[in-house]
Amino acid sequence: MAKAVSGVNRRNVKDWFQGLDLENQKAVLGELNGVFESVKVGHIEKLKAQLEELTGEPVGVATSSVMRRATVKGPGRKKLARKSGFKIPPKYIDKATGTTWAGRGVRPAWVEAHLKKGGKLDDLLIKKKRGR
Repeated sequence: MAKAVSGVNRRNVKDWFQGLDLENQKAVLGELNGVFESVKVGHIEKLKAQLEELTGEPVGVATSSVMRRATVKGPGRKKLARKSGFKIPPKYIDKATGTTWAGRGVRPAWVEAHLKKGGKLDDLLIKKKRGR
């Protein structure tokens, strides 16, 4: 559980947040999401460093979209079943924090902030090597 700053607790923050208008609530959520993402990246990097220290091997992000065969109940039928929750490679990156997004689901706050500043989604594309 997070430490409370003197005089600040969840109830006070919740009451304060509910008193804001919708636009300010969106702005606060965007900023908090950005802070959360950068802290999360820091924690991940720290854990990767610890794992590398323990194993002696570099740590990479394993992404696999392998289709696996699964037996379907029935009269001896087999069907291809998609591995649920598989990861796809990231398509967009925030160069400031290194946070990535695959381009699926709700846009992260850092993407929304970039677009709000007048940037284009193509500006955030991860450059791929040709022939891959």
